[in-house]
Amino acid sequence: MLKKVLLTVIFLAFCVPTNAQIEKPPVYPGCESESLENIEACFNTFVRKDILDEFEVPPVVENENYRGKIKVVFLVTKEGKFEVLHVNSMYPELETEVKRVFGTLPVIQPATFNGRAIDQRFQIPISMPLADNYIVRNDSINAAEEEEEEEEKVAIEEKILDDQDTLFPEFQSELSIPFVHQEYDDIIYHLNQGENTHTAVKPYLYNEVRPYIDLEKKRKGILKEKESWGGRKLWNEHLALVKGKNFWFTLNPVFDLQVGKDNSDVDYTYNNTRGLQIQGSLGKKFAFSTSFYESQGRFAEYINEDTRRLNPIIGASAVVHGRGKAKSFKEGGFDYPVAKAYLSYTPNEFFNF
Repeated sequence: MLKKVLLTVIFLAFCVPTNAQIEKPPVYPGCESESLENIEACFNTFVRKDILDEFEVPPVVENENYRGKIKVVFLVTKEGKFEVLHVNSMYPELETEVKRVFGTLPVIQPATFNGRAIDQRFQIPISMPLADNYIVRNDSINAAEEEEEEEEKVAIEEKILDDQDTLFPEFQSELSIPFVHQEYDDIIYHLNQGENTHTAVKPYLYNEVRPYIDLEKKRKGILKEKESWGGRKLWNEHLALVKGKNFWFTLNPVFDLQVGKDNSDVDYTYNNTRGLQIQGSLGKKFAFSTSFYESQGRFAEYINEDTRRLNPIIGASAVVHGRGKAKSFKEGGFDYPVAKAYLSYTPNEFFNF
């Protein structure tokens, strides 16, 4: 018996997965043979070269003899495509040209994290006139300029985040993250890195997990390319968003339709749910959420029978498991409502892990 236990312990010790994380930059054509340490430098060199070779300075910029820099923040998506996020320029013609030039860049090998393709964001400055981009500069002379560039980079990134948070203000709120096992498995993975404290207390608040996981990036990964109002509202945005200086609230419809088959005399099972969810925040410490659902369902027959048997409430024809009081609906079905709400208040940052 002891021998079996020891063999089991040894087997499990060798089967425990490691948490080594390896991030690899995107690989631009021509950089495939470079070592891992040089791939990013090669990427920067080739991207800059292709951009400058393709760039055509708009006539208005040349005519006004403009001298300055364009700051471009762009994304290499997990599909390997280049996507311009922000162009900091006083000329709209330069912004148009930047987007055109980036549209000519090839699809490349995307960045990876632990072997999985990910989005990765970059910034590149483009000097006007273009000849200034080829001047070799002395690092000590341009230390102040580089510091200024870094400050502007931070400002641009903050603006991008502000734009995203305008669409998804819940990411910076005290609201609870909906308890979905797949979502929480991913969040827990990030929380358990390094020396973070493990906790089984759930749900987590958005503001609690923000230091450990990029919620905006996760959200961006599931967005669809929709330009119409209806397409954006259906797939990418809240149906309604009202936002002021110290408050915001959102309104969204909820739909869920399930159809199945039971191994009994029941022809088929179904559950049809329509609902409305309202969420919001007042200030930075107080948030609220309320949801209303109306459902009709017919379940597996052994559940239907038990549902009819659980009838302790006066005026109810049945009690649906985990939902509550219900009335009969058509042939063997049930009509049942659900309403829930909560308030969230964090008086002090001390209570955040």
